[in-house]
Amino acid sequence: MWLFRSGARLMQTHLRSIPQALSKIIFSTVDIGDMVYVSGMRFVSKEGVDNSFGYMAPETRVVLDVEGVKGFILAMGTMGLHALQVISNDDSVSKWIGSPRDSPITRRLADIGSVERLRIGIDGFKIVSFAAASLKGTTAHELSFRDQAYWYPSIPPDDVSLNTESFTGKDSLIKRYQPLVWSRFGGPQGAYLRALTKISVSLNGRIQFQYDREDIPAPSLTLGREKITVAEPSDSEEATDFEGNDKPKNIEFTIDGPGGEIIQAIEVAIDKFFDQPGDGDEVPTTYIRAKLHSFKVGVFFLNLLL
Repeated sequence: MWLFRSGARLMQTHLRSIPQALSKIIFSTVDIGDMVYVSGMRFVSKEGVDNSFGYMAPETRVVLDVEGVKGFILAMGTMGLHALQVISNDDSVSKWIGSPRDSPITRRLADIGSVERLRIGIDGFKIVSFAAASLKGTTAHELSFRDQAYWYPSIPPDDVSLNTESFTGKDSLIKRYQPLVWSRFGGPQGAYLRALTKISVSLNGRIQFQYDREDIPAPSLTLGREKITVAEPSDSEEATDFEGNDKPKNIEFTIDGPGGEIIQAIEVAIDKFFDQPGDGDEVPTTYIRAKLHSFKVGVFFLNLLL
């Protein structure tokens, strides 16, 4: 999909130990357009010993008093770290440092143990990679899929079933940066399904839901990014499919939610784009992105007396 496509250039990697008897962490942020990034971190002990990562700007400092770090919740975009929360040894969670707006979020580093070392990657002015380690040695297979993955626009609450038993692609998703986008368009326990009147699918990676009510919360109106911040396909590229046939940029269809019509099945077709196409009989096995090619929904009418 076109949702999380761009990347950042890794220029330096810093491997540091967190000082013993930690007393505070100082963060620095930088604004790039309307986006916020974490540019640096400084860990200070009670004896005055400190270790720094990245770039520190005095005018954007945020100071967090903390005596030990158990883990982090990260808001990581394709261009770098937008925000993070620090989980202390007493399980308290700090406010967001930076801004998580319009950024995938993960808890894969939320329960590392007593964090002792960090490996931070930076480009010219911000943090672009983040890893943590401790003596506990928590590994990815000990975490739930809900905690391992990157989620957009937020991490699904525990009452949302993720169908992990039948989700065959989950293992490959957690091994690389490939955020999962979700929306509870039907509302809690399907409360909004009877108000659903139209579904609009954009081939650049967004699905919008329309209702006959005005009190539907914003997260239920869209499946996809709030704002596409990277280059999107050109008009000429979107105008035809790979066989040269005309195709619409948006697929729209109505649904009679008030009359009891509900979604029964969904089928999608995805075009994959490979980083190095094979020569001759060689078949490429690695692709860098995928694009929604078609979208089909099957519906049926629910008995209105139920």
